[in-house]
Amino acid sequence: MYLFTNSNTINAVGSVGQIEKVADANSLLSAFQMAKKETGWKESVQRFESNLLLNICKLRKELLSGTYKQQDTQNFILHERGRERLIRAQPIRDRVAQRSFNDNVLEPIIAPRLIYDNWASLKKRGTSRGRKRFAIHLQKAYKEYGENAYVVQVDFSKYFDNILHDVCKTQFRRCLDAGAMAFVEQTVDSFKLNVSHLSDEEFKSINNIVLNSVELRKLRIATQDKMAAKSLGVGFHVSQICGIFYPNEIDTYIKIVKSMKYYGRYMDDLYLIANGRAEAEARLQEVERICKRLGIFVNKKKTTIRPIRRTHTFLKVNYTLTDTGRIIKRVHSSTIRRGRRRITTYRCLLEQGRMDFSHILNCFSGWLGSYRKFHSRAKLYKIKRLFQKTFKKEMRIWTKENSSNREFST
Repeated sequence: MYLFTNSNTINAVGSVGQIEKVADANSLLSAFQMAKKETGWKESVQRFESNLLLNICKLRKELLSGTYKQQDTQNFILHERGRERLIRAQPIRDRVAQRSFNDNVLEPIIAPRLIYDNWASLKKRGTSRGRKRFAIHLQKAYKEYGENAYVVQVDFSKYFDNILHDVCKTQFRRCLDAGAMAFVEQTVDSFKLNVSHLSDEEFKSINNIVLNSVELRKLRIATQDKMAAKSLGVGFHVSQICGIFYPNEIDTYIKIVKSMKYYGRYMDDLYLIANGRAEAEARLQEVERICKRLGIFVNKKKTTIRPIRRTHTFLKVNYTLTDTGRIIKRVHSSTIRRGRRRITTYRCLLEQGRMDFSHILNCFSGWLGSYRKFHSRAKLYKIKRLFQKTFKKEMRIWTKENSSNREFST
């Protein structure tokens, strides 16, 4: 039930402007409810909620008057799967504005412009859909091309850290009005990287240099004489949509201009299946040419051209095509290693009193259940037995209390 009446501002031709959709009180209220789901325990979120209606009204007024300015972010390095990522955490006020802008303007406009086989960070898409489509493309390509089919897999180096702001803004000017474009420009400009340690000649050719935001943060550069108009911040809703839309020129070129049916992309990982190695090499050269124009750096080590009957890894799943056209999908070895480390971490959290066993069991059951559809029963069985051995005492007590549930009983 809405707490506000719809009071969007109507422009001269009688239609609602894009920034007015963002500033609608009901949209901002809904955005806050979504933003606080995972951070409702924070003191800043609770303080914002204590005067929710007043804060929503202030934010609405700033957006409509054009006086809205983003506040400083809290930056920290997150270690994820052996990689370091620079995360920019916004205040709750800015997250509400970003969420409303994303849900009411960006996503409805950008989603229809994307190809069908683009699955990252969009509703009714995601990793599961991407994995299914990759398997379908392998089977159809094998049926059509036979063993003459070749799979091209392309990976980008430091993708988010090297997105060019000028190119990004040009792409969005084609579909956003002035008010919405000012919001995007303010967000994008806040991600500039400090490269004052570079020489003047290096700074002039900054678009040809691969930047790493984590390494730049570690340098702790005191001055801000040279700011590179590159990178998008991980942790912003607008950044996610920008990251999805930025290589759209590659998608439309391969799918529409070159009529490649078996093509897909998940953020910075893309693949295509060609009829013959010569065609595969030609398509790869064309992709690299577009990437150079967009300022995207192709990771040569992870970019491959392989026969279709080889094992291919996509979204942490190994795909093997048999001679009958059957797809065997196995869990990637890195996922199994993370599962083992996960169990060790659970043991430490239990001993520290930071998690109880029922919560640990629910978390592990969810992780294990997400991989049961793959052909890795032996590996998953070993992981399950390791969990039972690690929590032998707790499992015995839990089994007695839940005798009807035999899922993890010893």
